[in-house]
Amino acid sequence: MKKLIITALLTASTSSAFAIDHMLINGKKITMEDTRSTLTQKLGKPSSNGKGYNEWKLGSTQVYAAYNQYGLQKLSAMTTGNTSSLVAVVNDKRIQLKKDTFNNVKAKLKRGCTDIQELRYADQYTFSTRIGAEGEYNAVFEAEGKTDPVYSITFTYEDAEYNQGCNY
Repeated sequence: MKKLIITALLTASTSSAFAIDHMLINGKKITMEDTRSTLTQKLGKPSSNGKGYNEWKLGSTQVYAAYNQYGLQKLSAMTTGNTSSLVAVVNDKRIQLKKDTFNNVKAKLKRGCTDIQELRYADQYTFSTRIGAEGEYNAVFEAEGKTDPVYSITFTYEDAEYNQGCNY
């Protein structure tokens, strides 16, 4: 009985440490471990593709995947509609496109970097946080304002510069 209790406690306390950050696109779990082949199996035939990328148009959601010699380098999903079922699970926090606001994402994820670009017709707010088992890639969220819903989620190995700083 003691072994069973210890095993249950170990499983409960370590399971979130091994959770894989992912997106749910059309109900399919997509991770940075996916390949061009598995993405095509999950999302269907791409609407356009090239040597280093694929693009899918799934209703009002657009998905972009870029590859290099090591595999998936960047996975981005955005919506042009008013609602979206697209969800990202980052650091065990669930974030839904067109539902969670920029401020809400920052509050949920707590640690990360902020960038604000004041553009002619609309501002662009970006929040990025390190994800992956060793923080090897970033989850990037974009919105048009602090209280506006997030319209884009990107997982990428690329780093960017942030004019508002980081709180790591």
